[in-house]
Amino acid sequence: MDIRQLRKFVRLHDKKRKLEEELKEVKAAISEMQPEVLEYLQENGIQNIDIEGNKIYVSRDIHATFLGTEEAVRILEEQGFADALTTTVHPSRASSIVREIANSIGVDEPLPEWLEEAFSVYDGYKIAVRRA
Repeated sequence: MDIRQLRKFVRLHDKKRKLEEELKEVKAAISEMQPEVLEYLQENGIQNIDIEGNKIYVSRDIHATFLGTEEAVRILEEQGFADALTTTVHPSRASSIVREIANSIGVDEPLPEWLEEAFSVYDGYKIAVRRA
C-alpha cells in the first residue's frame, strides 16, 4: 500500500458519493414521472409496450399493515385466515394475505370492504421496466 493507492481509494470513494447522489436524483425523476406514465398507459388501454429494448408494463402494487385490533383479528378469523394470526403480523405477511385475497377476486375487482377493518392497505399501480 502506498500513497497512490490511498489517493485512488479516496477518488473511488468520491466517485461513489457522486454516483449515489446522481442515483438519488434519477430515482426522484422516475418517481415524479410515474403518475404521468401510468395515466398515459391507462388512458390508451396499454398493458405493456416495448421501448428501446425495455418492456414498460403496469403491475398492481399492494402493501398492507395489520392493524392488530380485536376487531381485525375477529374479521380475519371469520374470513378463514385464523392460521395467519399472531399478535403481530409482519408487513410482508400482511401484504401477502391481502395479495392472496386480491388474486382470488380478480384483477379489476375492488378489495373487500372488510379488509379496511383489519389492514391499512395501499392498493395502487406502479410502472415497472425490464429488459425485453
